[in-house]
Amino acid sequence: MKKVFVDYPVNWIAGHLRYGHREGTIEMTDEQFEEFKQNPEKWLSDREDIDLELLVDDWEINGYDSEIEDVRWEVK
Repeated sequence: MKKVFVDYPVNWIAGHLRYGHREGTIEMTDEQFEEFKQNPEKWLSDREDIDLELLVDDWEINGYDSEIEDVRWEVK
């Protein structure tokens, strides 16, 4: 008997993203840190160049594409 791991793409998913958050580490000078402490929301809003990771914490899937194609597999 063999165990085979399979993986294939789903072309579409319908549902709802319920909530998520952004996180990451920001390097800042002492002066920037003092400004940040006064109003973190404004400080972050004023800096679009900061690259924070977007994580989806909860979701609901209502449907997805059931066509199977481009299957990758490997024996485990």
